[in-house]
Amino acid sequence: MMKRLLWPQAIRRRSERHDKEMTGTSENKRSRRRDDPATVATRVAELLRDDIIQGIICGGERLSEVALAKRYGISRIPIREALRIVEGQGLVEIHPFTGAFVSELSVDDVVDIFEIHEALESIALRLALPQLTSDDLRSAEQLARKSEREPDPRRRAELVGDLYTTIYGGIGRRHLLDLLRRVTTNHSRYLYAFFSALRTDQPDLPGPRDYVVVLRKRDIDAALKFLKKWRKAQRDYFVQHMTCGSKNSSPASNPQTHRKTSGKDI
Repeated sequence: MMKRLLWPQAIRRRSERHDKEMTGTSENKRSRRRDDPATVATRVAELLRDDIIQGIICGGERLSEVALAKRYGISRIPIREALRIVEGQGLVEIHPFTGAFVSELSVDDVVDIFEIHEALESIALRLALPQLTSDDLRSAEQLARKSEREPDPRRRAELVGDLYTTIYGGIGRRHLLDLLRRVTTNHSRYLYAFFSALRTDQPDLPGPRDYVVVLRKRDIDAALKFLKKWRKAQRDYFVQHMTCGSKNSSPASNPQTHRKTSGKDI
């Protein structure tokens, strides 16, 4: 049976569980492993990634190695590698002589991200749908329900990551999934900021459960059509939200296009 490739959130949680469950190893050996620069850099990159996605560190902000080392309680050496890791995820831009900066999302960036996301996800869907079992779809539905009920944006992102792992993780196309993960990271960054601001009043868009319902029909054309419509609806709403000058003029103030929800629209 083909091993499923994990989304970043699932990889991080598995790593955390593994660290907690390690037994029968000397404390010195564990200490050396924790202090390894590569390991430290990877963990700092995860913390920095989360801070950027959650908007704690804002777009355009300059990332000082000294400040980051103080923030995360480590030396500057792993900070440099962590910045390169996050740069590879598209969240940071490193400029010679001027330093590292958090990348900013413009309207053009959002359109670009959504279009690339849809294109890559469509390829993954064509490969995944014939392989999905009844158990896979049952797990996907459970994750979709949990994600729609989850009020915490970070936990919701983890559940959506688990959902993507369930649907696409078994296709065996590592490079395709790596590209999709990178785009999803930028996608999640905007989704987090947007839905954190609109926790009780969100756009009436299709959600993960609707997607699973379509997947159960085993009709690839219908699934691709739904996916295209879903991503376009999200993209158009986000672009409209970004170009509004105030909340009063944004779609969030229009009761005809909004409803109270528990977080369906990711």
